[in-house]
Amino acid sequence: LRRQVEWPRGIVAISISYAAFLLVSIISLLVAVDLAAALKEIAKWLQIGLVAVMIALPGRDYSGDKVVKWIAAALIVSALVQSAVGIWQFGIRGDGPEHFSILGQYFRAYGTFEQPNPYAGFLGLVLPLIIGLGIGTVASWTSRKHHISIIFLVVLVIAALVVSCAVRMSWSRGAWLGLAVAFTVMLLFLPRKKVVGLVILSLVILMGIIAINSGLMPASIEQRMLGFTEYFQFEDVRGAHITPDRFAVLERMAHWQAALSMANESPWIGVGTGNYAAAYPDHALMQWPYALGHAHNLYLNLLAETGVLGLISYLGFWAVALVLIMRLISTSEGVPRGIALGLLGAVTHLSVHNLVDKLYVNNVYLHIGSLIGILVVLISSSRSNVAHN
Repeated sequence: LRRQVEWPRGIVAISISYAAFLLVSIISLLVAVDLAAALKEIAKWLQIGLVAVMIALPGRDYSGDKVVKWIAAALIVSALVQSAVGIWQFGIRGDGPEHFSILGQYFRAYGTFEQPNPYAGFLGLVLPLIIGLGIGTVASWTSRKHHISIIFLVVLVIAALVVSCAVRMSWSRGAWLGLAVAFTVMLLFLPRKKVVGLVILSLVILMGIIAINSGLMPASIEQRMLGFTEYFQFEDVRGAHITPDRFAVLERMAHWQAALSMANESPWIGVGTGNYAAAYPDHALMQWPYALGHAHNLYLNLLAETGVLGLISYLGFWAVALVLIMRLISTSEGVPRGIALGLLGAVTHLSVHNLVDKLYVNNVYLHIGSLIGILVVLISSSRSNVAHN
């Protein structure tokens, strides 16, 4: 409307790393078999950038803090709506897809995502933000607005509990593991002195070990998480004996092997972005002829589709984002610092959950774009405050 674009200051590194990954993805079009699928994947990343820019370029009538608060509020409301749907699906509706049946009488929550894992992945990206916002609210209490802060904090606590329940009801081990690591990292960076963070983290880990050994943790959850260790015992599954108990594990490993086969065929630029499913028949193991759509491990999927260059540029992009987030945590105060902590948890969850899945599906990538936009706004506001002071 103003016929001008004001590119936020202080985000050159993240812009270059984003452009580098996008460039490698475009180069991989040269070897793509399914051009439509490749263009769709590139469109996803263009949308991620577009959403980030839409948030990072607020109008002159809005301050950065207001933009962040409105975006955060929208994300939290969205997560609460999805959580309510998931809780209803889990135990209130009384019926559901047979393959989502758990514990004899319940069904895995999946919201409007049609699948529990991306559903839990989305909630796992919002939950750290809710907790971080709560931490920032407590840190910025003032006597003048004390009652307002308490009401807001109560709302955030309720939201965190509701979303946590929905994540548990999804029965998604990837989300559970991702959030466990995310909260661990947030605890470590919560105090300004890392020694204090390490002490708090050690106490929490000790309490967790005591809870497991004393039987305080529900047996169903403990069994579910212990079975998750099989996903980190990579093995050659050609000719492996398939049983109902190990079907899901063997299926994922078979797709991991197919991804490695694609990477061996074209190590530098892969088989083409978005082309895992198209290339799968030529690399599938004999007992696993049907593609799941992706490798159920984002990093292997990227290695297969965009090669070493794509994987390195992707890791570089998020490495730059993490450095910027940690810098914000060390230099910010109050609500901005709390949101930065939430972003740290969200990115950690994304990185860990993607070890056993691919969360750039079901429009979750639009949410990821919004997180990047929030980061850029915080960086710009931080630089502006420093310059003003």
